Amino acid sequence: MDSRLASPPAAAEPKAIKATPHLGCLLLCDLANSTRLIEQLGDSRAAQLIRRHDQLARDTLHRFHGQEIDKTDGFLVLFDRPIEAVSFALAYQNLLRELGQEAGYPLAARVGIHVGEILSWRNSAEDIAQGAKPIEIEGLAKAIAARLMGLAKSGQILLSESAYSLAFRAREELAEVGSLRWISHGEYRLHGVSRRMSVFEVGVPPIAPLSPPKSKAKAKRIVPWWQWKPLYLLLFGAIASAMTYVFLQPEPAIAFAERDWIVVADLNNHSGDPRFNESLDTAIRLGLEQSRHVNLVNHTKVRDTLRLMRQPADVPVQRSNGSEVAQRLGARALLLPNLVELGGRWRFTAELIDPRTGTTVYAEFADARDESQILAAVNSSLNNVRSRLGESMSAITAASEPLGKITSNNVDALRGYALALKAKNRSEIPLARELLRHALDLDPEFAMAMSLMAALNYMEGDSAAAASTVADALRLRDRLSAVERAHLAAVLAFYRGDDDAANKWLALVTQYPDRHYAHHLLAVVLARDNLYQEARRALEPALNPLHPGLNSANYQAGLLELGLGDLSTANERFEQAMAQGTGGDLRAAAFARWLSGQRQAAIDLLSDKQEELPAELAALNLLGLAVLDLEAGAVDQALSRLQALQQAPRLSDGLRDDIRLSSFAVQCLLRGQPNAPDWHNLAFRASADNPAAQQILATRWLLAAGIATRCGQAEVEVPAAPPGDSPMATHFRQWYEGEKLLAQGKAAAALSASSTDADKANAEPYLLRDLRRRALLATGDSDAAAVEADWLRRHHGRSLVEYNERLHSLAVLNAALRVLPTLESATPVATAMPAP
Repeated sequence: MDSRLASPPAAAEPKAIKATPHLGCLLLCDLANSTRLIEQLGDSRAAQLIRRHDQLARDTLHRFHGQEIDKTDGFLVLFDRPIEAVSFALAYQNLLRELGQEAGYPLAARVGIHVGEILSWRNSAEDIAQGAKPIEIEGLAKAIAARLMGLAKSGQILLSESAYSLAFRAREELAEVGSLRWISHGEYRLHGVSRRMSVFEVGVPPIAPLSPPKSKAKAKRIVPWWQWKPLYLLLFGAIASAMTYVFLQPEPAIAFAERDWIVVADLNNHSGDPRFNESLDTAIRLGLEQSRHVNLVNHTKVRDTLRLMRQPADVPVQRSNGSEVAQRLGARALLLPNLVELGGRWRFTAELIDPRTGTTVYAEFADARDESQILAAVNSSLNNVRSRLGESMSAITAASEPLGKITSNNVDALRGYALALKAKNRSEIPLARELLRHALDLDPEFAMAMSLMAALNYMEGDSAAAASTVADALRLRDRLSAVERAHLAAVLAFYRGDDDAANKWLALVTQYPDRHYAHHLLAVVLARDNLYQEARRALEPALNPLHPGLNSANYQAGLLELGLGDLSTANERFEQAMAQGTGGDLRAAAFARWLSGQRQAAIDLLSDKQEELPAELAALNLLGLAVLDLEAGAVDQALSRLQALQQAPRLSDGLRDDIRLSSFAVQCLLRGQPNAPDWHNLAFRASADNPAAQQILATRWLLAAGIATRCGQAEVEVPAAPPGDSPMATHFRQWYEGEKLLAQGKAAAALSASSTDADKANAEPYLLRDLRRRALLATGDSDAAAVEADWLRRHHGRSLVEYNERLHSLAVLNAALRVLPTLESATPVATAMPAP
């Protein structure tokens, strides 16, 4: 008997090997067409090429912290992080391309990446000596990575959903982030895996295929019903029948007048690519917002109406519920957008729905040969819809720019902008900023993304950075629509505090009367210059229920009514605004409550949940509490609160200056000159290249100098004024000059200095009226002084909110003046206040 067939000696019991389960990222790659490579190059030359390949691949592997587990035609590699696996895969495909060029034979790999639980163990030294690998890895994760690798085309990198989500989140770490494409290929059924799996691809065109891999024996693509080829014949037949019906029937109509409103439903995205959801929704809205003929109901207002209809917060707006929303809001039409991929082409369709019946009045569609033409298809369809609604083609051509031009032809950049806009509306500023950075990395001249970034800067209190970013966006005029150019010109004037800001907003609302936000900001600009009556008239169109910023408009209305002395209406507006979600800086609402006798409610409003606010907003509310301290006569508490505020972190320079000026005013006016610092040491700051900031700086120095004069500090002289005093600075220069004259005993001259032209009397600050009252008393005209005193009493509320957007210290100073015995006949009684 052959000894090789004899029974082997009894073996010792095998040692138990402990397999450790843990989460890991597995990459499996395979050199495509390796057999053909050997056949064409010959054994010797192919072996040399493969040895060189292995060495270069291992060098690349170590650079991205991968651990080689196994090697055949490719590698099985373990990574700690999916982003490292993607980095290696991209570098590996580049390496193969370069190596193939050297060898004169094209080289590429198929790569699969998956994150899941794996079992790993180390083989014994004896087993390794007999040819075993040092480390073994098993588990379903390995099988899934193998299925993905087997599914991939040559040069393709496929990822499971778990690998994709983690890698995409860390994509900024990749060197190729600007040119990289992340694509969803839909769902596949992998052999041996019970559940469907979403498959994604990452790659750089034109190296990567960037197209869905075909079904294979162990991986079957799940084709949505709308992409079934047998369905195409049925569709074409249905379309032909429908067209015959349309041509034989009278064309349906919809009663749509100029500046009527429409509701836009959520995109029906049947393309299999989720990137189009947010990006095309945003593009559709921007396309329609260029029209002066069609008004678009804001997405926020649509969502608010769905909540009133008791529908889930995330329910898509479609034909049925969209029609009901349109009817509730008085909109004339519902636009239903659709995107479908048909045999490698994209078709965008815009259906116009009559909300009364829910039926399609007409549909416009356009096709795109590839992804880069989809926005052009959207543009064409929307222009046809606008024409159908009665807008002339000449008006459409004159007022509209191509969507790819005013947004971005990069779908990922547009999607980043859309997601950033949603994050901004949720007050998630850091997330919005990061999304915009990514969008601008993909498209550095995306002007609307710059505009949104400027808004984020302003929301965080950095008006200088906001103005600079808007100026950068305006330099890209060709990437902005006509309405956006006008809007940004007005925004820039607002951020900089330009004297002609009101004129720019007035021009915008004249051209686009249904832009509610423009009416709102015109009112803010006018109120900023103490023009309360004019601001109230300007704000009225923004109090429309269709205005998505109705909460902010209601709050502004409350502030104006407070300034005009109507406490009842002010409180009503403030309560509406807060019920609609307004939060943050609530000083004006608290002041209205205080003056209405709701003192504890006012204190609570400025004290509750302050730790949840950004530092700047929390500091403003604390400044409001200092005002209430003074209103209650609690001077020491106000001073303690202001001194604590001076140490608060993360505040803008402007707010720090206002806190410093407020503290100086209380010390000087209410604690006597010896307790006050020298006014020259206040060290206010402002950007030298920002004229508006220089005007505010000059006004702060005028206020400080006037306070110092009132306190009796010697040698008070303000710095030289910047060129061209603003109306605000002119008023306070009058006050300062009057205080100097009154301190010198020249009451008549002080009275003359405080006089204002009749057309500017409505904008006079509280301080100037108080100076006039004291000058009249000094000249012996008690009757005229009583008239001024009556005005001051009736405008108590105005003294707390005037110049609110520019000088946060003014409310403190005005409150301090009222504590002085010279202003009121009796010293106010202190009211209990929360400690700082």
